[in-house]
Amino acid sequence: MELIVCSRYEFDRAWSASQARFYFEVRKLMCCTRLSHRRFASGANISKDAVFRLLKGQHKHGPRVSTLEEFYDFAKSAIDGDLDVIARKDFLDLRQGFAGAPDGQTRSAVQKAAVACPQCGTPAPAELSETAGPGPEPADAVSGVVAPVPLAHGDRRIGSGLVIDIAWPSGPVLWPPATDLAGYLTAGQLEKSNRLIHHVATEADPDEAASAVIACRDLDLPDAVDAIINYAGLRDEREVLQILRPLLRHERHVDAEALLDRVLDAVDGV
Repeated sequence: MELIVCSRYEFDRAWSASQARFYFEVRKLMCCTRLSHRRFASGANISKDAVFRLLKGQHKHGPRVSTLEEFYDFAKSAIDGDLDVIARKDFLDLRQGFAGAPDGQTRSAVQKAAVACPQCGTPAPAELSETAGPGPEPADAVSGVVAPVPLAHGDRRIGSGLVIDIAWPSGPVLWPPATDLAGYLTAGQLEKSNRLIHHVATEADPDEAASAVIACRDLDLPDAVDAIINYAGLRDEREVLQILRPLLRHERHVDAEALLDRVLDAVDGV
């Protein structure tokens, strides 16, 4: 049974910033429930078609406020307390930002900066990060992934008062972009590192995702490995098995077990 995951839905370039932010928060709320489309529709007392319309952003003027209130209340009740999601009032204010208030006026409420989905790690669209609310968010909050800080021997560079050691390989790695990823982390380019991790874990071929886990482990990037496994565990069952096969072939039993645990955690939420 396929779970709702933010990264499976694109943003319409014709959307205003208010629309993009609203639908981004809609997707995050659904994703954080760790439910399938059918289970969410049943629990929220809305049709499965309505769930897809919300995910795809097909409400030009926004859903009814009463519908959104029921939607939010169910989603919040199904989300683990350790996942930080948008407050109810802020969520409803986002809808008014492009759909208008009951009195017919369109209002723009001051919102906090958009941050990545705490469940799947899908980052906020670049334009939302650039038009943030009051005060900057910490870099790791915007990226949605704890930046891996490798603690091995190798190149030493100073950045923001920190010394980061990368275990640069003497030969080629199984997944060449891993060296780019290490470079991004060394330079503190968290958005680039997060996008690369998210892409290989959720969109690349399963064999490539497995190679990324192996290469990052070999470069001593344990937090990158954890992030890839966390995202990859949300893929459909067949793709997860296709990732597991090369991990086991290369005798990466610890990482294979971690991936299985992630899948079981996701299934428990269905």
